[in-house]
Amino acid sequence: MILNNLNPVYLEILSKETLKLILSKTFNTKNMKKLPAVLKMKCPQCHEGDLFETSTWSFQKPFDMHKNCPNCQLDFFPEPGFYWGAMFISYIFWGWVSVFIGGACIMLLGMSVNQATLILIGFSAVFFIWLFRISRSIWIHIAVRRRNKKLKRT
Repeated sequence: MILNNLNPVYLEILSKETLKLILSKTFNTKNMKKLPAVLKMKCPQCHEGDLFETSTWSFQKPFDMHKNCPNCQLDFFPEPGFYWGAMFISYIFWGWVSVFIGGACIMLLGMSVNQATLILIGFSAVFFIWLFRISRSIWIHIAVRRRNKKLKRT
């Protein structure tokens, strides 16, 4: 119809502009600035204080979080049960990881279902604490906005 009558060069520009718009909305600079803080498990407000008391691969107090940010004093536990949503993030994430790892083991490596299950159990045991922590980091970064650096603390 109308698209058939358009110049092919215009259609190419239109599709590039549409793609740029979609990418700019999805991967805008505001979202990309949060990604390092999420992955490093830093405070969502100041991006400097640590969420957890120990490093990710430490087995001493692996689940203990600071009550407040050591830098800006943001409350990491704003309400009882706040981190229940993180459970859903980890469930969805681990479900997809299991599908991909299990599928790769069975389809690409030719393993049996039992062998792939053992690989998944081992993988889960190694990355359990990391998944727990990254899910909490994602959840609090969804809920809390970054404070403007120009504001002075009182």
